[in-house]
Amino acid sequence: MCAARLDSKHGFMKQNRTLRTAGGAGQGGAYEGRAKTAFFWKIRRMLTRFLAAAFAAAVLIVPAAMAGCRKPAAAETSEEMPAEETQGADSPLQEGEDSAAAVGDAASMVEADGRLFFKYGNAIRCIDKESGQVETIRTFGEREFNQTFWVCGKNLYFDTNVDEAIASANLYGIHMLNLESGEELHLADLVAPPVAIYVSDDELYVSGAEMNFIYQLDEEGKTTGELSPAETIYAKMPQGCRELYGKPLAYYVERYGYMPVQNDVCLVIADADGSHAREVPEATNTSAVIFGEGCFFVLLQDGNGTGRCWRYDAKTLERELWFESAQPVTLLQYRDGYLYYSANGGSRIVGEIHFYRLAGKGAKEEQAGRIYTEPGMLGAMDGRGNFFASGDAAYCQAIQTDGVYIARTEFGGETKLLEPALYESPLRALGRVEAELKSVPSEAAQGETVEIYAERLVLSGEGEAVYRMNLQMEERQHEVLAYGEELAKSPTVQASLTWLIGDVTYQSDSVFCIEAAGSEYTGGAHSAPFKEYFVFDRATGNRLGLSDLVDNSQEELQALAGAAFRALAEERNFAFESPEDLEHTVSDDVSFDSDFYLSEEGIVFYYPPYAIAPYSEGFPEAVVPYGALRLKDILQN
Repeated sequence: MCAARLDSKHGFMKQNRTLRTAGGAGQGGAYEGRAKTAFFWKIRRMLTRFLAAAFAAAVLIVPAAMAGCRKPAAAETSEEMPAEETQGADSPLQEGEDSAAAVGDAASMVEADGRLFFKYGNAIRCIDKESGQVETIRTFGEREFNQTFWVCGKNLYFDTNVDEAIASANLYGIHMLNLESGEELHLADLVAPPVAIYVSDDELYVSGAEMNFIYQLDEEGKTTGELSPAETIYAKMPQGCRELYGKPLAYYVERYGYMPVQNDVCLVIADADGSHAREVPEATNTSAVIFGEGCFFVLLQDGNGTGRCWRYDAKTLERELWFESAQPVTLLQYRDGYLYYSANGGSRIVGEIHFYRLAGKGAKEEQAGRIYTEPGMLGAMDGRGNFFASGDAAYCQAIQTDGVYIARTEFGGETKLLEPALYESPLRALGRVEAELKSVPSEAAQGETVEIYAERLVLSGEGEAVYRMNLQMEERQHEVLAYGEELAKSPTVQASLTWLIGDVTYQSDSVFCIEAAGSEYTGGAHSAPFKEYFVFDRATGNRLGLSDLVDNSQEELQALAGAAFRALAEERNFAFESPEDLEHTVSDDVSFDSDFYLSEEGIVFYYPPYAIAPYSEGFPEAVVPYGALRLKDILQN
């Protein structure tokens, strides 16, 4: 299904697709393919959450700690992370018994030795609970990805997934970082990215979709060999059962004193030694389950869409109803006698998440936190917001206009932003972002609405140049809003349009370049993203084109851009055509009206999805270095 977008120059419609870069060529060559930017990941997260929210309207909640009592294949794995499971104050494994014991989940936070470890963006970080200081522990490279981690004593265990384009071998691996010395070791190679890592005494558990590895550890936490399942807790698993998808079996048994597993039908609860296995038939693939010491919680949905959360005794399976909700909720954590969960508010586009805690059946829910996204930061929330309750406070992301922080909220008290920020918006040095949200009744279906969200950058300062730039940004915002209102007249039942101000890709004393990205959703499997860039002359406020920036002829630009895309295709093999044919296609197409933007390395030419490459490649782009161009004075300053 083809969709359309607003043309960046004339306001007409062009066919376009997803926001995702194809990657870049290696360093040192004459041409470089630009790598994925931070703003791409920001938009990708926003689109993923939008589609997930649309699905949640029909299904209460995806399975959290289990999936239909069956471990799904890799292709069926949901992007939703498992619900949080943490020990209560009287857990079988007391913190006093083993100070190295950690609790939590890499999808939110892992608590160990007075620190809270968590992941945001491309780095694993930690919070010192006493001082509130945030520290970056391990940053992952441009094409190095991380799925999960765990902490045990002085060691951080984590996985890496290296992009194939730069990997010579061993794409997936497990590593250990000594938190005291900073020494990092590669422990083992993997065949696929893991879902969870857990360290139990002298054993390292690595689990994933149809994948389990157990390693023996020495006193320093280094691997000494691989163990067979028969030598571990897996030997005690009830016949016909398998571990839950989300955490290694050893975590549940050691933290809670019983063994939750799954058969082909439903959830199964056994004693810690695997005996007395008993089914929980109502806990199936439409349920969300979290676990605690001596009990567990199941969220069930009836035919009317009402969700009911039941607390089960882990030994007797007796249950009692804790709460009901007509609104979709997500179970997050059970700790110190409190059940924590979240509910979404706001619109389909601008989300607002409220966190609550409940002390028991009939108790009044208490506010435990809130995440609201300010203009200019839509999509900046990573994962489920890193919510985690510990002691007398809860921690979660705070999305401010100037960046993303971790906020500490005392129960019944104040909220404090912890420093430093996890992400600082590059826009704050230029001005502020304002937004307008509209809900327009759909003409296709009574009661349905088309949601339109459009941002604009309001530059700081005074003078004619600032006025001219702000006027152009405002006019573009109004064009997007007007087009969104036209969507309401289409036969689409549910539609949305977003327009976001994103990254500052380049700035100097004379010129700066702003990225803006949009997404049009009119049904189907995915939305149709589009983007454009605003290159402004600071002195005049004029929007600049290629002819304002370079003295090269069109033929020279065609040759340079064609060679750049050929080099990119030779490295990544991303295009419909061969590298040679792609070079000719680009050379014939490039003109002074071509889509481009400025980066620190050079002028970047880009194409919409499906123009020269499959949808999965997103916006292919390649850099022509400044050194290969004859630049006008405005770019030489």
